[in-house]
Amino acid sequence: MAAMMQPQIILLKEGTDTSQGKAQLVSNINACTAVADVVRTTLGPRGMDKLIHDDKGNVTISNDGATIMKLLDIIHPASKILVDIAKSQDSEVGDGTTTVVLLAGEFLKEAKPFVEEGVHPQNLIRSYRTACNLAIEKVKELAVSIEGKSLEEKKSLLAKCAATTLSSKLIGGEKEFFASMVVDSVIAIGNDDRLNMIGIKKVPGGTMRDSFLVNGVAFKKTFSYAGFEQQPKKFVNPKILLLNIELELKSEKENAEIRLSDPSQYQSIVDAEWNIIYDKLDKCVQSGAKVVLSRLAIGDLATQYFADRDIFCAGRVSEEDLQRVAAATGGTVQTTVNNIIDEVLGTCEIFEEKQVGNERFNIFSGCPSGRTATIVLRGGADQFIEEAERSLHDAIMIVRRAMKNSTVVAGGGAIDMEISRYLRQHARTIAGKSQLFINSYAKALEVIPRQLCDNAGFDATDVLNKLRQKHALPSGEGAPYGVDINTGGIADSFSNFVWEPSVVKINAINAATEAACLVLSVDETVKNPKSESAQGEAAAGAMGGRGGVLNFIRPFDTFLARPCVRSFVLFLCLLSLLVAPQSVLSVSPLHILCLLLLPQYLRLISKEYRSTVFKGLTDQFAARMEVVGEVFLSALLEPLLRKLTSGDLLNFVRKTQVEKELNKWRRRLNFDDPLRNERNELHVLDSLKPHRSLEELSVTSYGGTEFPSWIGDSCYSKLVHLKLLTCRKITSLSSVGKLPALRHLRIEGMDGVKEVYAEDFQSLETLYIDDMLGWERWLWSDGVNESTLGKFPKLSELTLKYCPRLIGDLPSCLPSLKKLRIERCQGVVLAFRAAPDLTSLASLQLIQISGLVSLHDELVQALVALEDLDLEWCDELTYLWQDGVDLDKLSSLKRLRILGCEQLLSLVEGEEGILPCNLEVLSVQNCSNLEKLVDGLSSLTSLRDLTIRCCRKLECFSEGAGLPLSLKRLQISHCGSLRSLPDGMMTVVNDSLLEKLVVTACPSLKWLPKGKLPKTLKDLNISWSLPEGILQRDARETSCSNLEHLTLQGLSATTFPTGEFPISLKELDIFNCRIPSLPPLHFLFHLTTLRICRCNELKSFPKGGLPPNLTFLEISSCKITLPVSEWGLRMLTSLKRFAVESTIDVDRFPDDEGLLLPTSLTCLEISNMENLKSISSGLQHLTSLEDLYIFECPKLRVFPREGLPLSLGYLRIRSSPLLKERCLKERGDYWPVIAHIPEDLNEKKKTEKQASNGLT
Repeated sequence: MAAMMQPQIILLKEGTDTSQGKAQLVSNINACTAVADVVRTTLGPRGMDKLIHDDKGNVTISNDGATIMKLLDIIHPASKILVDIAKSQDSEVGDGTTTVVLLAGEFLKEAKPFVEEGVHPQNLIRSYRTACNLAIEKVKELAVSIEGKSLEEKKSLLAKCAATTLSSKLIGGEKEFFASMVVDSVIAIGNDDRLNMIGIKKVPGGTMRDSFLVNGVAFKKTFSYAGFEQQPKKFVNPKILLLNIELELKSEKENAEIRLSDPSQYQSIVDAEWNIIYDKLDKCVQSGAKVVLSRLAIGDLATQYFADRDIFCAGRVSEEDLQRVAAATGGTVQTTVNNIIDEVLGTCEIFEEKQVGNERFNIFSGCPSGRTATIVLRGGADQFIEEAERSLHDAIMIVRRAMKNSTVVAGGGAIDMEISRYLRQHARTIAGKSQLFINSYAKALEVIPRQLCDNAGFDATDVLNKLRQKHALPSGEGAPYGVDINTGGIADSFSNFVWEPSVVKINAINAATEAACLVLSVDETVKNPKSESAQGEAAAGAMGGRGGVLNFIRPFDTFLARPCVRSFVLFLCLLSLLVAPQSVLSVSPLHILCLLLLPQYLRLISKEYRSTVFKGLTDQFAARMEVVGEVFLSALLEPLLRKLTSGDLLNFVRKTQVEKELNKWRRRLNFDDPLRNERNELHVLDSLKPHRSLEELSVTSYGGTEFPSWIGDSCYSKLVHLKLLTCRKITSLSSVGKLPALRHLRIEGMDGVKEVYAEDFQSLETLYIDDMLGWERWLWSDGVNESTLGKFPKLSELTLKYCPRLIGDLPSCLPSLKKLRIERCQGVVLAFRAAPDLTSLASLQLIQISGLVSLHDELVQALVALEDLDLEWCDELTYLWQDGVDLDKLSSLKRLRILGCEQLLSLVEGEEGILPCNLEVLSVQNCSNLEKLVDGLSSLTSLRDLTIRCCRKLECFSEGAGLPLSLKRLQISHCGSLRSLPDGMMTVVNDSLLEKLVVTACPSLKWLPKGKLPKTLKDLNISWSLPEGILQRDARETSCSNLEHLTLQGLSATTFPTGEFPISLKELDIFNCRIPSLPPLHFLFHLTTLRICRCNELKSFPKGGLPPNLTFLEISSCKITLPVSEWGLRMLTSLKRFAVESTIDVDRFPDDEGLLLPTSLTCLEISNMENLKSISSGLQHLTSLEDLYIFECPKLRVFPREGLPLSLGYLRIRSSPLLKERCLKERGDYWPVIAHIPEDLNEKKKTEKQASNGLT
């Protein structure tokens, strides 16, 4: 009765819904497996699509797991846990979302029977996490690295990696096309982690194949005002001005009221407003920019104003696109037009406005910073484009992760089957129920290959049995075998390039396991009744209190990201603790002010720095040993902290060390200086002992005989990069080899070191040794070079330079060596009798090796992986190798370069010497005794580039053999004895692939071989050669239907081509030719560049005039008697640049009426006109003129009375003393005329621009 009278205790609010115990666990598991069933059929390249439509009528078709998870409106709380963890997979690595959901669901499905039988969930969780750790370790063990490969190989592998995320999408039919585009875009942004630097722009219409990549920035022109059609649509090397201001007249607001006493006052108000906008526009024009972009509006007036001055403008550019343009072009967004200097302007090689579909796109390409890329995505339907965008996002993320974590594992379920086998085998070693739990985990992993089979319509049971048998082989050769989607069987996934980044697989296994464990750890669900709105408002108000502080801090994010400020972030934290120690969120303006004033404070205490750190040293020595940069700031840390805080904060600073290189000696000092003391220098270096988190260390010009003990201390487990430079008194490097993580070592100028222990440096990847005058030998602990000793297991690059006393073999075991360079170390090369283990070597450079006559047979036979062979300035080299050497060992050799080997008689000794069959590039230069190349050049079916230069005794290439049809570039120059070219260069059946032919300074060469030049030829350069004539009769009969660039130099009237040039020409250069006239040029509609220089006998232009579409014309040092007014320059409406030198004999130029030169001209150069006295007023009609160059006009002293064009952005006067004196700043009488031209332009930049445009 008493028990019945006990009061009821209510813990939860009325209306609270609870569920707990085994039933709740089973319910959570069922909910998660239901989510897994939704995406199960989407896995793999044969996965099915899901059509999802929302309440607004939007339709999405996708089989991407991340997209489906985002669109599903899941309400079950346990399922939401799984969905959230799966989404994290997409945000972290960009792929594998479906795998995470499927694995987590399968883990829970396998755990369900144990839960129903009463097993405590913590036992399952413990075993699952153990299995997860074992699985991850196995993945790392099986992962294969793609490091050390060439850029092209790496791009190919990354493209295959990207294709794995595209093959199961709607764009799977074009996966190779898009994969290559993704790889190029990720490589374009380099190490920039801001993936928003890759823009994806969607344009409906066209096909997927119409998509394209811009190595720069492209964005849609969102708003256009009147006058935009008159703007220029393309610029070359333009300056770009980026603004965040409005350039438009504001309309009056409604109900606005202005009280005026006189009607004229209204006009003054209007005039003032117009003057303001015109002043802004004028300053934009004076900046020299040809492209103006603004995040805010650019109105009708500004658009027409810029169009009249050949300036392109675009307003309402999105902030993201504006920032991408700034990052690509190097410009800075300006919030005012006052004081626009050249440094804030961006630039690019080409800007153009291009029609894409129904949209206008502004495209910036050839950007100098090159940290952006844009993919313009086309497609017939919005759903296809949106799905393609999601797919490309996955591919971009996966390629980015692969570049940062360059290891891959076999795909197609191979890695899952191998981990499953490994876990089953491991489970047998465990007693108790844990064995069952790990076996269930292993079984769950097989869901990946099983589902791949189910989705492709294969017999999953049969395929999995075959996989289990293959993976059970004791040799381990079955580890890479997975499901073959094409045949329905099994195949080696690595061989078929079906693989995925190991980071994706590791993340997926870890995320799925954590999701399953989290669901298993929940045994009760509590659902509270709806919270009252007042509580929500109160919470919002509480958050708003801090929002004010965060809003204050946010504008400083960009400021703190600058490298010059990043070093002081630590000090900001210290000051925050001192002034307001409650929290970081309470940072006030006072702390920001302290941060800004800190650099000045550091300079004030620099005197104390000298007296504390260099205590006991003479003042003279202290002044010389003043260290700058990182060392200076780090050494200042201690006296600063004594003033600010206690020893506890000092420990805090040391634990959170920011700088990497604490000990850089910036200046090279004289080692014989009597003021230098070895003991003092040891004391100074020892006192700068850094924190153990040090990653990079560089010591330069250290004068001690030994390093302090901390250099080489094994406790520096993170030290990866080490440079020891010009420490000439050091005698031993034994301590350096004890650094466990050292991967990159550079040693220079260590004259006192005589021996280097070869069994050190077990983690070393690159070793660079230079200027070691005293180094005599490698040293092994037992005194001999045994194969079990002296191993550099990870060394991939080895450089030995100027070690004249070093004698003996290299270390015998170099299994990972990819690149070897030996320069001026003849004792090493001549000891290559028994070649070391060089089977992985891809690049070999031997430079200035005295005594080297040829490569030893043993060395040649060892170079089985060699791709690049470079022999330079080996004076005694007579041939590469002996005839009869087994060249099958050199089948990988692709590039062979020989430079400056004066005694070289033939490439191979013997009459029938041949070269490796897969050779692609052959270059022989400055080999003055070479008489002929090897026979059988035509058998080199992979040869695409052949260069022969400065081989004065070479008379012919080879006897009775031509060149291979695969050759694309042939360059022959300065071969004075060369009498004939091989027959393979010319063709009758037009099956040659030759694209470029250069024949320069070969006076003994009388003619080209019989036949016609191939149709594939695009670039032809004939200079100072072929005195018997070239291209006889009509030049168009040479079959050069694709010739784009023709250079003719040093030809006479009898050797110059007769007839007409090929109509396909785009560039024509004629230099130093003794010709009275030119063939007709007026029909060359594709010709844009024409240079005629130093043709002293040329009297007139050809009949019919100049080509009509020229954009650049240079006439230099030609005695043309035809008046300039009859040249027809006014008709060249596309001409942008015109240069004339020593050709026109006039006293005024151009003309007073402005009818001589076209108004399209943007650059004019006037050079070496001895009688020119004045620039005429006709220059004012060149309203597009930007650059004016006046060189070597000694009598010129008059500018036009009206001044120079307002569009002029650069004026350079050289060797014209009379005019230059009148243009002196603020003193010359022409200064008011040219004052509007900016003074602070970078002259070097402009000169480079001049050179790139071919101005001579």
